[in-house]
Amino acid sequence: PGGLKSGDNIEQYMFSDDVSVQSPELAARQAKAVAGVRAFQNGVDPRFWKAWGFDSLAFIQSNQTGNPYTNVNSIPNGFTITEDGVSKGYEFELNANPIPNWRITFNASKQEAVRSNIGGTALNGLMDQITTAVNGDAGLMHFWWGTSDVPDANLVFYTGVGAPGSVGADWANLKLVEGAAAPEIRTWRYNLITNYDFTHGFAKGFSVGGAVRYQSAVTIGYPPLGNPTDPTSLAFDLAHPYKGPSETNFDAWIGYHRRIFKKVDWTIQLNVMNLFKHDELIPITAQGPIAGQVAGTPAGYRIAPAQTFTLTSRFEF
Repeated sequence: PGGLKSGDNIEQYMFSDDVSVQSPELAARQAKAVAGVRAFQNGVDPRFWKAWGFDSLAFIQSNQTGNPYTNVNSIPNGFTITEDGVSKGYEFELNANPIPNWRITFNASKQEAVRSNIGGTALNGLMDQITTAVNGDAGLMHFWWGTSDVPDANLVFYTGVGAPGSVGADWANLKLVEGAAAPEIRTWRYNLITNYDFTHGFAKGFSVGGAVRYQSAVTIGYPPLGNPTDPTSLAFDLAHPYKGPSETNFDAWIGYHRRIFKKVDWTIQLNVMNLFKHDELIPITAQGPIAGQVAGTPAGYRIAPAQTFTLTSRFEF
C-alpha cells in the first residue's frame, strides 16, 4: 500500500484506516494478529516448511520484514490425504442340479466399509494447529494487508476468496464423513445363474441359460446438520443417508456345441448382457437442501451399463 518504502517492516500498516494511517486500536489488533501468526509458525514441526518448498522457518520470518517477498512453493510430490478403510462382510453360495442337465447357482454377499483416520496422525496434527491458530489471534490477520475492508483469515479459512473451495471447509467436509460408509459400496449383492444343456432329440448340442444380478441401494450423501453461518457447527446426519436406487440386471445366452472332426470340438455362443437396458444414468452423489430443490437431489451421475451382445466361437482340439 501507499506509504510503504524499501526497508520498512512489511507488517507496518497491515491494518490501516487509510493507506498510510493507523489508529492505536488497529495497531493493537495488528500486534495480536502478528503474535498469533508467529506463535503458529514456531509451533509447527520444522520439517513441514521444507517439505512444502520453504527453505526454513527462519527464512520465512526474515523475509516477512524488509522488502516485500513472495515465496513460490507447491504441494510436495506424492502428497495425498490418506484414510483407513475397515471392511467386514460375508458371502455364501449354493449349487444345485435338479436334473442331470440343469444347473443352478445362487450366491449372495454382504459387505460394509467404514472410513476412518482420514488424514493420518501427522496431517491431523497439523490441521488441528492451523484450525486453533485461525480461530485464535492468528485469525485476525488480514488475508492481504491493507484497509479495513480486507477480510480476516478466520473468515477466509472457511469461505474462501475468489475460489469455489477453501482449506477449512474442504478439511471439515472430509472429517465430517469419518465413520461413514465408504461411497458407492452396496451392502447386498445377489446373483442367480441357471443353465440347461440339451443332450437328446432335435435340440441336442444346444444350451440355454440366464442370470439375474441384484445390488441393493447405495449411499450417495448425507443430510447436513448445524448452522450454515457457523462452519464449526456443521455435521452430517450419518444415520439418515441419501440413497441411490438399487439395481437389477438380467443376462441370457444360447449356445451350440458339436464335434466337427475326430479330435476337434466347436462351440458357438451368443450372450446378451443387461437385457432391456439402454440409456440410463445412475446417481453417485447427492446435494443438500438448496432453495427450490428437494434435498437429496442427485448432483452427479455415472453412465449405466447398456445392453450388449457378444458372439464367441471356440475350437478345441
